[in-house]
Amino acid sequence: MEPLIKQATLIDVLGILFPGGILILAVNFYGWWDVGAPWKALLGEGELSLLIYFVALSYLCGSVVHQLGAIIEEWLTKRPLRKINMHKKYWQDEEIQNAYRTYFRKDPPTESSGLEEDVLRVQQITAGREVFHAVQQSGNRPQRIVLFSAFYAMSRAMVLTLACIIVMAFWNGKNSLISVLPTILLYAIGVAVFIYRWIKYEARCVDEAYQLFRQHINSPPQKYE
Repeated sequence: MEPLIKQATLIDVLGILFPGGILILAVNFYGWWDVGAPWKALLGEGELSLLIYFVALSYLCGSVVHQLGAIIEEWLTKRPLRKINMHKKYWQDEEIQNAYRTYFRKDPPTESSGLEEDVLRVQQITAGREVFHAVQQSGNRPQRIVLFSAFYAMSRAMVLTLACIIVMAFWNGKNSLISVLPTILLYAIGVAVFIYRWIKYEARCVDEAYQLFRQHINSPPQKYE
């Protein structure tokens, strides 16, 4: 239970609360909404109550961004990036194939199965999720998996957060684009950086899961949902 709480806390803070807080501050800064007005009208201007309100609102906003990011990622995987398969190289590893047979008691999705490329890709991704889930459900949740998952979730959410802020900056400065171009450029660089981190930490998380799964080739199958 403790590792689960630790992972949930990291993802909540880095992947939900942090991006949500930044987006809320941007909304307030660009004058789209006086964020504190509803709370002040209801309970006054107490600093502690405003802080609690800001944290709660940031978490709510970040949760929307987080879920939207998951939906967009799923769409990208099925549409523009449907030819990309970061799991393919792992299913060419005989040790991982044997580990999969031993653990799940079924054949792994390999190129020798004779499936069409698109079908094989889907099956390998699905099997990869099974591997990741099995590693996550092990008795000692790997710390590197926890960190990579949190940074991956944060990077994905920050791409959407900064994209929204770019729209705000553009809209507020559309009558004087030259004055806001440096700001928009800065945000665009941030988007590029977090896209790179999104891809990087997803790949590192996947790689870590497969390497740990290979190490547990002789472990008995465990039940998981």
